[in-house]
This record gives sequence, C-alpha cells and structure tokens, in this order.
Amino acid sequence: MKAAPARIIALLLAPLAVPPASAGADIPTLTICGPDGSRKTLGAIGELPAALAGVTGDGDIRVAVDGRHELREAMHLSVRSTQRLILEGGPDGAVLELGALPMEGAAVCLEGGSFELRGLALNHGPAWSLQVSGGVRYYLRGLRISDARGGGIVVWGPCGVDQDGPPGNRIEGCVIGRFNTAGAKWTHDAISVRDNGALIAQNIIRDSPTETMGIRVMGAGNRIECNLVESVAAGDAGGIYLWAGEGIYAAVGNVVSSNIVAGASRGIYLDDGTCAARVEDNYLVDCREAAVFIGGGRDNRVDRNVALRCPILAHIDNRRVGWRDLPEKAKTFSVARTRLADALRDSSVRARLVEGGLDVRAFETLDESAFNEPAGNRVTRNIVMPPAQEIRWQNYARPDQPLGGAATDAKRPNRMGPVPAGDWRVPSGDMPDVRDLLRALPSP
Repeated sequence: MKAAPARIIALLLAPLAVPPASAGADIPTLTICGPDGSRKTLGAIGELPAALAGVTGDGDIRVAVDGRHELREAMHLSVRSTQRLILEGGPDGAVLELGALPMEGAAVCLEGGSFELRGLALNHGPAWSLQVSGGVRYYLRGLRISDARGGGIVVWGPCGVDQDGPPGNRIEGCVIGRFNTAGAKWTHDAISVRDNGALIAQNIIRDSPTETMGIRVMGAGNRIECNLVESVAAGDAGGIYLWAGEGIYAAVGNVVSSNIVAGASRGIYLDDGTCAARVEDNYLVDCREAAVFIGGGRDNRVDRNVALRCPILAHIDNRRVGWRDLPEKAKTFSVARTRLADALRDSSVRARLVEGGLDVRAFETLDESAFNEPAGNRVTRNIVMPPAQEIRWQNYARPDQPLGGAATDAKRPNRMGPVPAGDWRVPSGDMPDVRDLLRALPSP
C-alpha cells in the first residue's frame, strides 16, 4: 500500500474514467458461463436474475457484460451459498444506464450468496446505484459510478463486535464522481458501509459539494485506507465519516489511514460518540471547519496526520454528557450504554472490545456521566501548516461555559510549520506516502 497515495495523486486531475470505445461497443451482450462450463447468451440484462436461478452446480458463475444496457426496473441478484457470481465488464466496456429507474430504492441489489463485481460503469443511478444486503460476501473492484442522483454503493451488514458477519469484504479501486446530484442531506453518500472487518481502499470520490459524506462507515474493525476524497461534504458532513448510532461502543477498532481528503467541511468526522478509532497518516487539505472532528467519543487516536490550510487540527466536544438543544440524543447514548453492558457479559466479545481500543474498565468503574465525558482521546505527532488552532473544545451541555480536557502529549507533540511551496498535490515533487511526507518535514 506504500505507493497508493502517489497513484491516487496521478489520477487526481483526470476525468472520470469511461469504458474504452470500440466498434460495436454500444451493442449490449451478456454471456453466462456456469460452473460446469455451460454457456448461455441473454438478450437483455434484465433476464439475468431468472437465468441465475437455473444455474446448477457449485463454484463460480461468470457473467461477461459488454455494451450499453438500460435497466427499467431494479435488478435483484442472488446465488446459492455454494456459488460465487463474478459479474464483469468485457473488453469493450460495460455501461448500465439507470436513469429510467424511480429515485426510491437501489438499482442493482446483491441479496444472497457471494459476489465479485468488476469493471462496470453505472450512470445516473437512483437512491443507490448498488446495494449489498447483510450476510452477502462481496468484492467490488474497479466500478465507475457517475452522475448518480443519489448515492453510489451501500452495504447493510453487521455493526459492532457483538454482531457476526462474513469477513474479508472489500471495495477497491472504484471511481465515484458527481453523486447526490439531487442534493439530499445526510444521505446518499458515495460509499456507505455498515459492516465489520471490511476493506475500503484506493477509491477516488469527488465532485459532490452537498451536505453528505464521501465515505461513511458503520461497524467494527474496518480499514479505510489510501482513498482520495475531493470536493465533497459541505456543511455538517465529513469527507470520511464514522458513526454507529446505538452501536457506538461496539463499533470499535476502525482504522482510517493514509487517505487524502481535500475540500471537505470536516475532513475525517467521528460523529455522535464514535469511539476507539485510529486516524493516522492522512493528508487533510483545505478542510473548511476542522481536519478531524471528534463528536463526543472517547479513546480515539489521531496520530501522524498532515493538516494543510485547515483552521483547526482537531475539534472535541462533550455531546454524550448532554446536548441541550437535542435531548433525543440522550436516548441514543443510553441505549448504546445498555448494549455495551450486554456485550461485556460475553468474555469473547469483551476481549474484542479491548482489542479494538475501548477502555472497558472505564465503563465498569465510572458512573454514566463520567463515562460519557470525551476522555481517552489522543491527538499526537500531527503536522499543521500553516500554524492554526491545535484543539477546539466545545461544551454542548453548557454552551455558556468553556470545556477543557487533555488530548495532547508533551512527549509526542503536534508541530506547526510553514506552508510548502507549490501545489498541494505535489508537496515534495512526486507525492510520497504520507509517512514519508511527515519524516521529510523540517522541525519548526
């Protein structure tokens, strides 16, 4: 993964990728190869769900798609537990036109079995261009989603170490641009994943200056790394966003690492009590409010990031203690605390919570008010260019009173430095890994 940020930067100014054109590229074809070697050609992609139901045998089912296909109704795909569907664009490129679908719902729905989708373009999608149901194994690679009226990819799976699901799911190398053109608020993200142990890596997300997220992650033990998120997330939104609602104390151990977020309101946003996340080695540029925003959570680690032209390195507030203007939030935090108590009765779940970075001893020894304080957060070894506010503390419970806390470490200080010369895309010639960028900076 070391060279991934350099590859992302090389693609930064490129237009959204489109399938290569060739003679007959717009002529739709679709061929199914069964596990036994049988072949069948379909006249339209809408025939695929029924055709899959007739495929027997265990193993891989390969579906090659070429040309331009138009969906007139949502496509629901399912295979047996002993089968895997590999749906891929052919050499002439595969385009799914989704503009005829009603806005509500998803266009392509993966609902049962194991799937690998790669090399497909999905245009003008409805609420979601692609939806993955809970329990489905998925590997999404090299998808191109553009001009979506709603969001790009949504996954509905387990959320927290106390819930089980298939491991090893991945979303890699996808390009999603000009999404949420309908301008919805707090929904229709480019990628929205509720899952445990998923990898979201080397994706390019750009061009949606609306109040929604570039990458939203809900769940435990997910890795969000080496993605580029540019010119998204206006207002109360984040380029990369973690949240889990009533599962905040079980959704631990997420790692946000070596990403580039540019032009978001809040670069990396840990919302409404998100706990025990690691935010490290990211490059955060022109984040209009804050590079990292910690909304009341505890035991989060913000380490070795570069914040360029961001007015605040890290925001921390105490919303779990009490939010005067939104009393209904207290119910969510109370239910989350009850769920944590239930989870801790299982020794194996308790071990996973500890491994994920949550200080469960604090829960077991502190009353609810003290436990809800934003304690245990650490903001260390980051670089801020030019000098800006290191940490902004905000008192949600008593806005008329200041809030203080301890999140820095004198042994691992954050540093302020000058703005590097040249365009931010090439701060030191060929964009290095963020770790190398940190090491190369001179001491102030």
